[in-house]
Amino acid sequence: MDALSYEIAPYLERAGTRVADSLASPRTLNVHTTFELTAQHLQAKYIYVARDPRDACVSYFHFIKDGIGGQEWIDDGSFDQFFEEFLQGDLPYGDYFDHIKGFWLHRHDSNVLFLTYEEMQRDPRKCILSVAKFISDNQNDYEKMLTLEPNLLDKILENTSFSNMKKEIPVVIKRATNNSCGDSKLDEGVKVDFFRKGIVGDWVNYFSSEQEMALNQRMMDKVSGTGIENLWKFSFSS
Repeated sequence: MDALSYEIAPYLERAGTRVADSLASPRTLNVHTTFELTAQHLQAKYIYVARDPRDACVSYFHFIKDGIGGQEWIDDGSFDQFFEEFLQGDLPYGDYFDHIKGFWLHRHDSNVLFLTYEEMQRDPRKCILSVAKFISDNQNDYEKMLTLEPNLLDKILENTSFSNMKKEIPVVIKRATNNSCGDSKLDEGVKVDFFRKGIVGDWVNYFSSEQEMALNQRMMDKVSGTGIENLWKFSFSS
């Protein structure tokens, strides 16, 4: 996983620009920053994946709780405390809805591809072809290549499935040299449950009815009228 993170698709906030600069073009970089804080270049292409905020909240909770993202954000280790932090946007990378909105407003830019986690789960073949088309250039038509080579597409589908990644990729991650913050298991190089469930709708096993209503209202307050509220099924009070 170190090679995947730092040689194939460096996590830029941890690996640093020196790692990115060492890669030959074209290169793939992985960032979690908002649109406003992400370096912009007309020749760069940006793929943004948004997830139902309810499932994102649960996933983020386990990411923090398991020590992958720094446990200091939840003092008592409870979902209820984390939910309040998530609701107020008082977490690394800021408010979740602001984060989505930044890229959503640029979804029609020629160098931005906006996807949702749910559509990737529902129709991974279609999404892979969309990505292939998006990253194609004058010299390479990757969408056509995959269309003409169904076996290659099937191999990509198999290798990128959640179940395969959970089974085949041993996630023993360390931060890049000289970039350690000393606050998580990533520094120790221990195995972490990076691929947990990967399912859609697991939030129902965590949210109380009050929490569901609170997040629904927060979403309306933040993104009502942008179209983001239509990406997932929510029950809004009148």
